[in-house]
Order: sequence, then structure tokens, then C-alpha cells
Amino acid sequence: MEKAGFVYIRQKGSHRIFRKGDRLLVIPHHNKDLKRPTLKGIIEQAGMTEEEFIKLP
Repeated sequence: MEKAGFVYIRQKGSHRIFRKGDRLLVIPHHNKDLKRPTLKGIIEQAGMTEEEFIKLP
């Protein structure tokens, strides 16, 4: 998410917390692939569309 302008703030347990302006983004970090609904929720929390997420460098 850093490519989308989010800045890593900290990790609490198995969740990493990022910030972009007033928006907080919590991403689970379990060393395994994210399930589709989880990934979709993260993209929505980030205020992005799936297309915007796919186009990230």
C-alpha cells in the first residue's frame, strides 16, 4: 500500500497499520495469501477501486 501513498505506522500483533492523511488502513500479516473478501475490504478501506489497485506499480 506504500505505492498508493500510505505510510507504514506500526505493527500490532499480526496486523500492520498504515496511514494516508486521515485514513487508517489495517492489513493482516500472517505470511499466507489473503482471501478475496479480505483483500476487497482492504481495497475499500484504502478508498480505491479494484482497477486502481491492480494498476499500482
